Amino acid sequence: MTLAKTVLLAIAGATLAGPAMAFHAMPTALPAGLGIEAGASTLGAYIAPTYKHDDRLGFRSPVYLGSYSIDDQFEGNDASFDIDVKSVSVLADWRPFHGNFKVSGGLAFGGYEAVAGISDPELDGISFTGKYDFKFRQKSNIVPVLSMGYDVPLGEKLSLSSELGAKLAQYEVSTDLGAIADPLVRADMESELDKINDDLGDFKATPFLSLGLAYRF
Repeated sequence: MTLAKTVLLAIAGATLAGPAMAFHAMPTALPAGLGIEAGASTLGAYIAPTYKHDDRLGFRSPVYLGSYSIDDQFEGNDASFDIDVKSVSVLADWRPFHGNFKVSGGLAFGGYEAVAGISDPELDGISFTGKYDFKFRQKSNIVPVLSMGYDVPLGEKLSLSSELGAKLAQYEVSTDLGAIADPLVRADMESELDKINDDLGDFKATPFLSLGLAYRF
């Protein structure tokens, strides 16, 4: 498994599979107005102020925060991944059937940052001595977001909200090449980083799954 795939699997948190959503029209229980939503996501725990203009149009701004660590193997090397999530999104929700199914789009600001610590790594048969921190981050701090979701009414003001979507973000990996004194070793590491970033270029989006509770004031 390449470093690119290991890190993407780590930050995704889980395989995104779930029950199929019903797309048919269904009256929505929550009235127009201001509200709040909070829950858990593969992007991190989140809280979002919401505004529903009418039975078709609404707006949300979820704030995602989270951090976790995972130990894994990278091509036979022991690696410790530290992952931080800090982002905020601004989304417009469109309900095409005047009901509980919605499609959403907008922009996300911020995102994932991960550090994979490896001691004395061996990459493609080349041994490197010492501790290396491979930093993984989005190429851009502002990226588009697309999603679809479904709300299950639990009462006049409360609903269960689910969402499946993707951030259209690309990623890159780097390490402190300046800390490598030997120019030949530095060139070898730079070559390996180029290969890893070529692999990351195959990933155009980060999928996510969210589940939360929404309350209308």
